[in-house]
Amino acid sequence: MKKIFTLLVAILVTFTAIAQTCLTPTNVTITNITQTSFDFSWNEINTPPATNWGVEIIVQGATPTGVPIVTAGTNPYTIAGLLPNTTYCLFIRSDCSATSTSPWTASTCATTLPTPPPPCQTPTNINFSNTTSSSADLSWTDNNSPTATLWDLEVGPLNFTPTGVPTHPGVSTNPFTVSGVASNTSMCAYIRSACSGTNVSPWSAAPVCFTSNAPTANTDVKSIDNYFDIFPNPTSGNFSIRINKKSSINQIDIVDISGKVIERFNVSKMNMETIAVKDLSPGVYFCKIQSNDNKYAWEKIVVR
Repeated sequence: MKKIFTLLVAILVTFTAIAQTCLTPTNVTITNITQTSFDFSWNEINTPPATNWGVEIIVQGATPTGVPIVTAGTNPYTIAGLLPNTTYCLFIRSDCSATSTSPWTASTCATTLPTPPPPCQTPTNINFSNTTSSSADLSWTDNNSPTATLWDLEVGPLNFTPTGVPTHPGVSTNPFTVSGVASNTSMCAYIRSACSGTNVSPWSAAPVCFTSNAPTANTDVKSIDNYFDIFPNPTSGNFSIRINKKSSINQIDIVDISGKVIERFNVSKMNMETIAVKDLSPGVYFCKIQSNDNKYAWEKIVVR
């Protein structure tokens, strides 16, 4: 009888020990990751459930100590005060009682978000200088730290409506020369900083403008105006240039408002006395006539 009683006690102790075994949490999940914090949750599988859990968190690559740095009393739980762009690994155990804790979970890792770059700043003190009959230098103050190395410009005629699409993307010099402008013509510019491929500043709020110089005796010569005629002008997109003194004309360029040469004609190699220009989009263009002695005249063409 004594042996049976002893056996029953041993079985009871064994089952009591099994019933009191503290089980490790499962399905640890990390969510809501920020630059300095994240949330983590888990499945609690003890009966009755544990209400506290020991948590150790380390930088990836470090050795866990097995000592909790915090006791979580809620599920999910937020870990804060982390470093940006750093991978952390956490371990969790159930604290079933003051004397009964579960084994630790395997590591669960996540990387905090990087610190975003500072906002890209719009240039200030924007000015034109060194104006000639066909160009001017645009300069500005960059307000970024570190300083931007690229800027975008949108250049157009006086009172033009900006599109937000640069006419001169990726400018790398300050000042920058805006060239190819017709003489005695007003042009305006907007500018923004391009701090990176995706981090650009707002455009400057107001345009900065200049007016190119009037023709001078040794460059733009009115005396060759009678060497040619343009008709019709304004036009719907097609017009003709009649050359009155072919032997005196060397080259004819059709130039858009940004200074880009749309078409170029080498008159000395042509047999025709009248040149037909077709299918120009609506806008303002310039016809630049250059004489053999390197004098030239401009004529504005309006395409409606």
